[in-house]
Amino acid sequence: MAWLAFAGALRAAREASTGLRSSRVPDAERPAGPGLRDRALAHTGLAARTLLDRLAALPPGPAGPEPPGDRPQVLRAVRDAARETADLLRGRAPAGDAHAELLRARTAMAAGPAADASPGVLRRHAVLLEAADAALAMSTGAGIAVRGRAGAARAAPGRFWYAGKRTPQLWWWRLWGHAGSWSVFFQNAVRLGLALAAARVIAGVDTLPGHCSWLFCWRWWGPTSRCTRRRWRR
Repeated sequence: MAWLAFAGALRAAREASTGLRSSRVPDAERPAGPGLRDRALAHTGLAARTLLDRLAALPPGPAGPEPPGDRPQVLRAVRDAARETADLLRGRAPAGDAHAELLRARTAMAAGPAADASPGVLRRHAVLLEAADAALAMSTGAGIAVRGRAGAARAAPGRFWYAGKRTPQLWWWRLWGHAGSWSVFFQNAVRLGLALAAARVIAGVDTLPGHCSWLFCWRWWGPTSRCTRRRWRR
């Protein structure tokens, strides 16, 4: 029964991770704008997907007593941070500060396991670190999306670079990113323009004899060439 429950939870986590893809979100609800809130929501969704993937790939714990800093501290802190993030996005006031607790557990775990730890313990430790980092990013992104720049006080430098930018600056970064040759949108626009131009040239060359014949008939039988035909017959 425990294995069936674990398999069901694993399947639910993978389905939830797939449902958070931007392509699965309706256009009217997709946070795709250049503003602070949309960027933070997109960042929160990406961090939530990473967290679900890491938890689904978490190796089983070793037999016997668990290593220090493993399940009791980190996984419980990740769970509390996920609940706090859900309450924050739903408009509820968090009861505590799960983000700070997770940050303390993550800092304590950064020292790593013992030097003689087995490869399984090392792999589990690495996955737990990634899960903790993803949960911290998810919590921070949700705080910025709900509280605005006031929620960026706990943001890690570099990762949430947009938290300190003004709205005109974010719009300029978006426009500049789409105007350069490195932009996928710009490259697709160039490809589409070249394809349409080539199709128009091919269509014009293929119908050129028809256009010339119609032009000859119009010039020969049109009203402007009656005098010319009379002179030619004479």
